[in-house]
Amino acid sequence: MSQNMHTLLAIAADLRSGGASWDAVASQVGRQTSTCQQWPSRFRDTWLPLYHAAQQRRLDEAGAEALHMLRHHMRSVDTKTSLRSIELLLRYGQRAAPPLPQTPPPSPAEAKPSGEGALSPEDRDWLGVGGDF
Repeated sequence: MSQNMHTLLAIAADLRSGGASWDAVASQVGRQTSTCQQWPSRFRDTWLPLYHAAQQRRLDEAGAEALHMLRHHMRSVDTKTSLRSIELLLRYGQRAAPPLPQTPPPSPAEAKPSGEGALSPEDRDWLGVGGDF
């Protein structure tokens, strides 16, 4: 697949993930509507990751905006609005957050400096720390 085709698919996936019609996509990329409509099935292996990535960006953006609004409403002078915002944030905030990378903490052997960047015995003596650092 050419780089140009990949770029057209990325633009189309981004537009479609935002709710654009196939007519709007075709107009934006300079192709016929019927051609663009075939791309998800014709280039499935490329389309799916592009579309899912575009959807994820949209959801991340919407989530950040929703969080902003909830935090704004938490500071409302209207107690009912403030409490409801706090309740929603506490109930759904953790579920809405993107998952953190699952990296295990380093083992003690990995955490211990060694090789380049490790303190030499002279450096440890100068700093007044003994033993392995």
